[in-house]
Amino acid sequence: FVLVGDPQQLPPLVSSRAALAGGLGVSILERLASAHPESVAELNTQYRMADDLAKISNVISYNGKLLAATREVAERLLHLPHPPPPTMPAWLRAATDPGPGRRVVMLDTSDVGVLAFEREGAGKPTNAFERAVVLDVLRGLVARGAAPGDCAVLSPYNAQVDALARDLAATAAGTGGGAGASGALTVGGWTGGGGIDLSKVEALTIDRAQGRDLEAVVISLVRANSARDVGNLLTNRCRLNVALTRARSKLVIVGCGPTLRTSPVLAEVLGVLITEGWMVHMPPLTPPLQIANP
Repeated sequence: FVLVGDPQQLPPLVSSRAALAGGLGVSILERLASAHPESVAELNTQYRMADDLAKISNVISYNGKLLAATREVAERLLHLPHPPPPTMPAWLRAATDPGPGRRVVMLDTSDVGVLAFEREGAGKPTNAFERAVVLDVLRGLVARGAAPGDCAVLSPYNAQVDALARDLAATAAGTGGGAGASGALTVGGWTGGGGIDLSKVEALTIDRAQGRDLEAVVISLVRANSARDVGNLLTNRCRLNVALTRARSKLVIVGCGPTLRTSPVLAEVLGVLITEGWMVHMPPLTPPLQIANP
């Protein structure tokens, strides 16, 4: 028989602690690959994403073996026919830049301070500031010509995904998903995105996104706190590999560098982003803004 799969991505979900303790968290594919490495044939050619997007997963999961099938795949770019609006702030211009040097961008919120920190209720972290940044990035992409249905936003946390889904749905009603609608802000002083309908953009957990691919993906990593506690979900190499391999042409990551760096996997990711010059620091907000109904 032949088994086909990727042990570097998420295995089937096992919710029973007894089953996990009994070893059922390790898939048949992983067991056989470990027991019989001589029987494993690695398929290293990928048809999805540009080389820049594959570079991160090549570092954290594939040891540099993942190769684009064709030059067209390797050099894929997000087609955005419109220039950035003149009032768009520099950080948002960088995040929505479709050029070869900006296929991947991380917006580091650490300079924003406590306004960019997570909030936790019933053990479910959310981050209203990151939601606001995500909406601005999506508005910027659509303003420049991206189709909303070609974009998605991912987060590892259900509560954050649920809040983002409400924000996106609110834009269809003309409320813009802003503070009056669901508590998220439009940040950075850009008002040019008002009235853009983002209701066709999907909000997905990383687990639900496995097997999917889209032209542009924005990821909200949520965790940002003075204790630099990154939690457990963001230390899972397979889950992060799934998140970072959903985009075909454009990937924007939103997060707090100092907190995320305490995850060994994300420390590797940040290393790539810094080395390649893909890190953009969001400026402190002046004057400070308040977030209502986070």
